[in-house]
Amino acid sequence: MSVISSREVGPLVIETYRYEAGPAGTVPSHSHPDYQLCLSVDFPGEVRYRGAWRPVGPGDLNIVEPGEVHADRDPRPREAATHFVVAYIGHEHLLAVSRDVGGEAGTPTFREPVFNDLGLARLMLTLATPAASALATDSAAMRMTVGLLQRHGSIIQRRAAMAQADIELARSYLEDRLDRNIRLGEVATAAGVSPYTLARLFHRQVGMPLHAYHVMARVMRGKDELRRGARIIDVADRLGFADQSHFARHFRRVVGIAPGEFVRRVRRARTF
Repeated sequence: MSVISSREVGPLVIETYRYEAGPAGTVPSHSHPDYQLCLSVDFPGEVRYRGAWRPVGPGDLNIVEPGEVHADRDPRPREAATHFVVAYIGHEHLLAVSRDVGGEAGTPTFREPVFNDLGLARLMLTLATPAASALATDSAAMRMTVGLLQRHGSIIQRRAAMAQADIELARSYLEDRLDRNIRLGEVATAAGVSPYTLARLFHRQVGMPLHAYHVMARVMRGKDELRRGARIIDVADRLGFADQSHFARHFRRVVGIAPGEFVRRVRRARTF
């Protein structure tokens, strides 16, 4: 997998990916702190989300909500290079747009994770192409966000179940301590449940063990810091990795490329 470009477009982050021709590939289970909207430009795929593998056709979009563990795979070998566009939309931004559009307070959610929407697909391709006018780009980003909410979203207004609240406490505890080697007992104490209960509920609801989630969260934070110009060696140290190679090994497993290559592509994207 290659990240061709990664750049901020107003409140969004837009990334473009290119997979070279070759055998069918997979992206291991992971999650994101933001909503992730992915356009499969010219090749089918499959996403494992909320317990089921779901087909994604060429031109389809799939939405993954914050913190939801998911995995991706190719249904067949790639006979030619394939392309994808991904938008990361922050929870607070989507919440604010939701209030502006519908006047409702609550968490935006999406019942169908895979859908076809030609208008949104065109806007995604527009955002993936650097434009001279920042205003035009920002306007396209807003039209895409509003269209996503109006045509595919709904609002959760009821309070989450207690088990989910415990999971969110555990997530927050882990994400606030990305530089530490954390013990299960202290996370369980913060969530207010026993270690056994937390380990069982977390794996069942999130889709991966606590330690795997913690490593994944550290890598994703590191990716964000690298995008903003931090040095690889400083990121590795700040996030508690043993050394730069330790960080690079986990980064490649989660992101698909080495951190140095990611930094070079971010710099190239900024030259447009």
